[in-house]
Amino acid sequence: MSAAPAAPHACDGACAATGDLRTLMAAFPTGVAVVAAADPAGEPIGMTCSSLCSVALDPPTLLVCLREHGPTAAAVPPPARSP
Repeated sequence: MSAAPAAPHACDGACAATGDLRTLMAAFPTGVAVVAAADPAGEPIGMTCSSLCSVALDPPTLLVCLREHGPTAAAVPPPARSP
């Protein structure tokens, strides 16, 4: 019995390390993701989310929704605003 062929967009973890966002997102059809940041004191903080989507490849951009007054949202820096 031969091994099943790899999925066409399989990511073995290397795509995350190399920044291959297209391959990474193709291998993540749905599920749970972890959003992590460091709070102002440098302590790690995070949350799980069940909704994550890719917005753009250049620059690499992901969309997640955070509770407005939650601790993870407070630790994530605000987006840069164009003048």
